[in-house]
Parts: sequence; structure tokens; C-alpha cells
Amino acid sequence: MVQYFKARLYGETSLENFCLEKIDLWAASVLHSADFLEIDLEVLQIILRRDTLKVKEVDVCNAVTKWAKHRCEQDKLDPTGANQRSVLGDALFLIRFPVMTPEDVASGPLKIPDI
Repeated sequence: MVQYFKARLYGETSLENFCLEKIDLWAASVLHSADFLEIDLEVLQIILRRDTLKVKEVDVCNAVTKWAKHRCEQDKLDPTGANQRSVLGDALFLIRFPVMTPEDVASGPLKIPDI
């Protein structure tokens, strides 16, 4: 992730594309890394728009939820659903919910709490 940020900073398009290809290949590791939580909304949207990520969409959804909670903490907001949706903005609509299995949806971050 650090190399991707540097490539963007210096306008190195070929290096940026190379990094995105590596992010695709190692998506599971990237989404679980501490660096992922530090990306800005624009980079999050760039990653979410990629159709070539080698990871299940439920893992993407879980990582985005974790990112949103982290962003709420940074902004000193309670990590409520409304605040998470607020910090995500339109990025929320980049998660491909229809490709998830019903089991993934039921057990993922959208799980309805037990009563």
C-alpha cells in the first residue's frame, strides 16, 4: 500500500498500475492489513471499483466495515450504522452485495444481532 501512495503522490502512472495489480493479487492480505485502515476515501473507492480483486466480496464488505468503524473513531464519532454510512458516502454502493451468497450476507457485517 505504501508504494501505491508514493506512486500516486509522484504521478507515476505505470507504478500505480503495477501496485493496483499487486493489490488485486494479494487482496485478502491487503484488506486485512493495518495500512488498509489508513487509506483515504478516494483510494478506498479506487480499490472497490476494481473487478479484478482476488477475494470474496464478503471479505471486501467486512474490510470496508472495519475501515468505516476506524474512520469513525478517527473523526471522534460513535461507530453507529448511520455514522459508518456517512463516512463511507457513495463508497457503500461499490460493494457488490448481489454477488454474495445468502449465507455470506447472514453471517457477515450486516448480521442481525441475536435478540
